[in-house]
Amino acid sequence: MIGRGWDDPATHVVFLLLLPFATYVLAERLGVSGILAAVAAGMMQSRQDLLPRQTTTRLLNHSVWAMVEYSFNGLVFLLLGLQLPDIVGAVTRGVDNLWLTAAQLFAYVLLVFLVLMVLRFLWMYAYWRISARIRQWRGRPSTFAGQSWTRLTLLLSLGGVRGSVTLAGVMSLPLVLGDGSGFPQRDLLIFIAAGVILASLAVASIGLPLLLKGLPADDDEERDRERRRLWRKTAEAAIRALEAQAEEPGEDAETAALAAETKARIMAEYRDLLDRHDSDEQTRLRTRKVRALESRLRVHALRAQRLELYRLRREHLLDDEIVSGLLRDLDIREAQLQQG
Repeated sequence: MIGRGWDDPATHVVFLLLLPFATYVLAERLGVSGILAAVAAGMMQSRQDLLPRQTTTRLLNHSVWAMVEYSFNGLVFLLLGLQLPDIVGAVTRGVDNLWLTAAQLFAYVLLVFLVLMVLRFLWMYAYWRISARIRQWRGRPSTFAGQSWTRLTLLLSLGGVRGSVTLAGVMSLPLVLGDGSGFPQRDLLIFIAAGVILASLAVASIGLPLLLKGLPADDDEERDRERRRLWRKTAEAAIRALEAQAEEPGEDAETAALAAETKARIMAEYRDLLDRHDSDEQTRLRTRKVRALESRLRVHALRAQRLELYRLRREHLLDDEIVSGLLRDLDIREAQLQQG
């Protein structure tokens, strides 16, 4: 679609919203897991989101999916809370010894949770070891040199909280089988899944703060150096691309002169960025203060523009469509300033 010039953002976002449902239906028709297929579709969508020609679509898509994700996660746990009393009643209905049955149910939940944590720990620990060997074989330093692999693996294991995918998977079990009989132990499976979700939340809330104690704090200076290094690389790539850009065939002398002047001005801006990132700490601190002051002033000016648009619209001096377009441009500029 993008390659053929069909790049309307609203159309793309609608397709991306429908993609998980279409993937689920297709996977169920093929006899495989619709839940895992929808997760795989989401992973592919995140890769497609990095395409360089999707700027406007990316802005709209992030806003829409942030709202959808927040709402659906809340609905999933709301559904869990509403269904849990009925689930507990279904698995304990008609039992002779309620306390013995409850102990067995909690033992099932604990056993499944422990197996999940052990599998996750072994998987992540093996990943660290294998990746370290591969990096060593390629002559690269280990990413976590000097850190406790066991502790980091425990953090990742406890951080793998069960949630929407687990609940969606177990709730998708059919009520009846093909012969009309009820799905065996469906209520028990839902109870175990709900119990594992709650157990993972509780254990992570208690265990993660304890494991995080003593770990080195986030190195803001190192993060800033990494950010400057990446900015340098991108700015240098932009300058090289502008320098290598040839003149368009058929351009007249005036157009060629304007193109050269514009290209020189853009490259000067990128070289100014490079000078900022290569300067000493005191100069960078002063530059950050100047940029923060400039950002505040620009935001103040943008909001004054927005108020003037509102005034002109109230006096019926501007068309709704023109106002919407101008407001969108102002919102994007303000969001960029606040993000920066």
